[in-house]
Amino acid sequence: MRNLFIHLRQQSSYSLLESSFRINEIIELCKTNKMPAIALTDTQNMFGSFEFSLLCKKNGIQPILGLNLVTNFFNDNKNESKILLLVKNETGYKNLIKIMMQVYSDDEKKNKITLDDLKKHSSGLICLTGGIEGPLGKLILKNEMKLAEGLTKDLKLIFNENLFIEISRHRLEEENRTENYFLSIARKYNVPIVATNNNLFSNQAEHEATEALLCIKNIDKLSNDERKKIPIESYFKSGKNMIELFSDLPEAVSNTVRIAKKCFFFLEESVPKLPKLFDSKEKENDELSKLSFSGLYKKLNTTSDTIKKDY
Repeated sequence: MRNLFIHLRQQSSYSLLESSFRINEIIELCKTNKMPAIALTDTQNMFGSFEFSLLCKKNGIQPILGLNLVTNFFNDNKNESKILLLVKNETGYKNLIKIMMQVYSDDEKKNKITLDDLKKHSSGLICLTGGIEGPLGKLILKNEMKLAEGLTKDLKLIFNENLFIEISRHRLEEENRTENYFLSIARKYNVPIVATNNNLFSNQAEHEATEALLCIKNIDKLSNDERKKIPIESYFKSGKNMIELFSDLPEAVSNTVRIAKKCFFFLEESVPKLPKLFDSKEKENDELSKLSFSGLYKKLNTTSDTIKKDY
C-alpha cells in the first residue's frame, strides 16, 4: 500500500471557472500513471459524476464520487470554508444528493451547509477536513486552537471512523503554519491523516490559463498582484511524486488507498423511467398529441396577434 497513491481531490471543468480539466483527460492521466482509482470532487456540484462513472468503468478505473462543499459552521458568511465529502455507498450518495438539494433550494443558507445539516446526512459519507481552506485550517490560521479542537471533536462525533484530517503540500506559507497543528490534533483525537493535492490542471504549463479562468470568475485581472492566486503545484502529480512528497508521512499516503477501499458506489447507465399517466400507451400518445397541437395553436395565435399589431 505504501507504493500506491490515490488522488482524492480532483476537480474538473464542471468546477465552473476553477479548473480546466476535462473528464476524459483525467481518465487518461490515471491510465498513464497506472492509478487504479480516483475521486471527482468538483466545487458545489456533481454535474460530472455520471460521465465520470461511465468513463472510469469503461477504462477499468475505480470512480469515487465526491464534492468540494462550501460550509458555514460558524455563521460567518465573510469567511467561507470547504470540506471534502466522498461517497462510500448508495446511502452516502443519496445523502450527498440531499445536501446538494438543500444548498440549491435554501436561499437563507447562501449556498453553505452547517454542522447540523451534516449530522442529518452523514451516513455513508467520508469527510476530509479541507486543509487550509477547511474550517479546521481557517481556525488554526486565526490561532483559535480551542475552537479548532472543539470542531474536531464535533466532526468525529458525526463521521466517526470516516473522518480524516487532510494535509496538502503546495509550497504555501499557510500550509507550513498549519501542518504541525494538524498532526498534533490528529494524534490527540485519534483521527487519521490523509495526503491530497488539489488537482486543477494537468501540468504546470497550464497554470496561467487556469489562473485566467479564476480571474474571470472573480472579475479580476492577471496583472493584479493582490488577487487570489492558484498555486503552481495544483497539477496532476504522479503517484511516485506524491509518495516522495510525503515520504515523512507514509500513513498519509497509505490512507488514500484505505479510503478508496471504503468506497464502492458508482453511477451506471439505465433506461429513463418516465411517470405513467394513463392505463395504456395509446392513451398516453393521444394525450401527448392533443397537448402538442393545443400548444402549437396557442403559439400560432399569439404570433398572429403580434404580427397584426406590428403592421
